[in-house]
Amino acid sequence: SAAAGSCLKCSHVDRLLSSGLRESMMDVPPPTPWPRNETGFLVCSHVTLFVAALWFFKTLLYRDYEVKEHHIQFLFAATFTASVSMFELVLASLAGALEPRLRSAAWKFDHWVLIMLVYGLLPACFTWTTVRTVLAKSKRFATFCICVVVPSFWQVIIFSGQLIHIDKHDLSSDLLMARIGVLGITVVATLSGFGAVNFPFRSVHSLLTPVSQQQVADIEERLMGTLKLIASK
Repeated sequence: SAAAGSCLKCSHVDRLLSSGLRESMMDVPPPTPWPRNETGFLVCSHVTLFVAALWFFKTLLYRDYEVKEHHIQFLFAATFTASVSMFELVLASLAGALEPRLRSAAWKFDHWVLIMLVYGLLPACFTWTTVRTVLAKSKRFATFCICVVVPSFWQVIIFSGQLIHIDKHDLSSDLLMARIGVLGITVVATLSGFGAVNFPFRSVHSLLTPVSQQQVADIEERLMGTLKLIASK
């Protein structure tokens, strides 16, 4: 009888919980779809930025070098599009122009696109282009170099993350971007320091006034006259 009573109590509790859960689910409103005009604006913005980046690359940036590899043009346009799109989303967040859920989804999309480009596609493309164009090696050797260089690049990124005490091997977008950010800042600081020293050293001659041989002879003559005057006195 005690067991039967406990079973009845359990069934009664289950019915109450199920009914309460059903009522709570009915109270929760279904997620509203994204506004079509704002979604269309973001899609058109990405397409416009991509086309503008391709035009800028072909017409202005490498007009004299004729970079005809389509994968290089595509990677440049994709990087430019994702970067400028994130800047647009920051401005939209400050102005409250777009729906927060749509901004969050677009931000995650652009963020992960940049992470995939920085961690995988750009190092592999750089290695492939260097081996195939500069060293003039075979495709098999270029693939082998990619398999060696890209994991080594990941190890350098992990080591750079340890400099700011990122010891977790988590694959979250924030930690991945923090690790690559440390490495990027280090490289930029090194290049800027080298440029700050090297550029004045190479271009200081353009700031100097040219001196002719006649001017040097006149100064020497005046110097000799001054020395003779001092010796006579």
